[in-house]
Amino acid sequence: MKTRVVFLLPFLLFFPGIQSFLSGESIFNYPLNSRTEPEQALVFKALASHNLVKSDFEQIKTISRLGKHFSSEGVFLIYEGKGLAWLYEKPFVSRLVITDRQMFQSGSDGKLQKVMADSSEIFAGFSRMVQSVFSGDQEKINRDYEVFFQKKEDGRWRIGLIPRDSFLGRVVKNFELEGGDYVDSFLIREAGGDEVLYKFLNTEFPDSAGDPVFHVFP
Repeated sequence: MKTRVVFLLPFLLFFPGIQSFLSGESIFNYPLNSRTEPEQALVFKALASHNLVKSDFEQIKTISRLGKHFSSEGVFLIYEGKGLAWLYEKPFVSRLVITDRQMFQSGSDGKLQKVMADSSEIFAGFSRMVQSVFSGDQEKINRDYEVFFQKKEDGRWRIGLIPRDSFLGRVVKNFELEGGDYVDSFLIREAGGDEVLYKFLNTEFPDSAGDPVFHVFP
């Protein structure tokens, strides 16, 4: 039996909040322009150069009305042509796999079940954004978001994204990313005031999908 509920729970965990650990002046003071767009293109070209990505992640979700933070840990995967996956290990084991327009979530038996999210514009917007960023799709990002960009002298960069889509904008205020050789952190600010922060650690770029961890993809 196909699951039709619950997808917002793990997926909106993908939207935590604490005061931005992305330090310094607000990225939203730096709108993308003709001078910085070539630098942005180099960043997205680097992101697009990896067909396989494996990284540890820490997720910190902040519930503003409660003033509480909730953390999770696990492994993040990108498999070009198949999608993205979050393999949660703490505080409990769970699997979340996202393709272009579908999501699969592990059930109580550990097996992936399809979540019926095809009709959700919000889900589709989330999915497109995540895949566009991590696949380095500069054209799509610049079309679907108001983009802000800053590159520092040490080579590190910051990107801010404000959704142009009204459906997505009802849920998400903006996205903020920071990195160097790859994405180191990803902050999502929800329209309701909550935030979700992802920190990526020990990022690797395998040459092949031989590692059994990649077998999670349908």
